[in-house]
Amino acid sequence: MATATHEEYYKLADGYMSYKNELDSYLNDSHSHYNSYCKAIITSVLGNNLGYIQTCVAFLKYSDNLKQDEFLLKDNVPCEYFNIWFKEQLRNIPNNIYDVSEFYNILNSHHQSKQFVNDLCVGKIKDIDDSLFKNFQFLHNLYYNLNIYQSISEEHDELSYCNSATKCRESYETEVSNCTSTNPSLLCKELMKFKEQYNSEMQIKEKCPNIEKKILSYPGHEDTAQQLESRDSQSAFQTRSASRGEDSREVGSSEPNSIHDSIVIPVSVILLISFLFLIFYKVYNNNF
Repeated sequence: MATATHEEYYKLADGYMSYKNELDSYLNDSHSHYNSYCKAIITSVLGNNLGYIQTCVAFLKYSDNLKQDEFLLKDNVPCEYFNIWFKEQLRNIPNNIYDVSEFYNILNSHHQSKQFVNDLCVGKIKDIDDSLFKNFQFLHNLYYNLNIYQSISEEHDELSYCNSATKCRESYETEVSNCTSTNPSLLCKELMKFKEQYNSEMQIKEKCPNIEKKILSYPGHEDTAQQLESRDSQSAFQTRSASRGEDSREVGSSEPNSIHDSIVIPVSVILLISFLFLIFYKVYNNNF
C-alpha cells in the first residue's frame, strides 16, 4: 500500500476540523445494528480486540449513510481526511497491530462489512507515518486555535477564546525556531503560510482589545514585524494624502483665474505708468 506524502497532507491541515467532527459524531453509536457486524469482524479477524468497535461502527455507518443521503454524498469526507482520522483512531486503540491500509482493507473486504463500505475510498487509503501524523496534528492545532479566534465577535470576546491567539503564537514560535530562511522544509513552508494568516488577523484591533497582540516572524524575515506595525500609519498617511488631493481639486477649480490675474495685473500697471508718463510729458512741454 502506498504511503502518504508530507507535501500533499500539510496543505489540508486547516480544513480537517469540520470533517473530523463529522466522523467523530458516529463514534458513540454503539447501540446501532452496525455494532453486531463489527463484533463479528473483531472476533474473526481483529484478535477479539474490542478497542476497534467504535472506529468500525463509525466507518460502517458513515459509509452506509453516504449511499442513502444525497446531501451527504455531495459533501462527503475526502479520502485524505479518512487516512488521518483512521491513523488518529488506531493510535488510541490498546494493542493495535494494524496500519491504516490494513485496517481499511479488512473492513472493505470482510463479508460482514463489505456491503456497507462498498469500496468507499478504495485505492486512496494510504499509510500515514508517525512523523507526518505528528506534523499534521501540529498544523491542525494551529489552525484550530486560529479558527477559534477568527470566530470571535466584538460582542463575544471571552478571554478563554481570545487566549487561543496566544496558544497559536507560543506553539508557532517553538516550532519555527527549527526553521531556516534558506532551503526551508515542507513544514516550515506551511508555517510561513500560517504566519501570514495569523498576522493579518492580528491587525483587527477591535477584536479582543484586552490581550497583547504580537505578530509572528520567520527566520530571515525579521523586518516583517516592523512592516506590519507600520501598516496603520501608512494607511493613515494615504487617507490624508487622498484628503489633500480632494482639497487640491477644489482649489484647482479657480486655477485659471489665478493665471489670468498673474498676467493682467503687471500689464495693467505698465499701461498705467505709461499713461501717466505721457500726461506729465505733455504738461511739461506746454509749460515750456
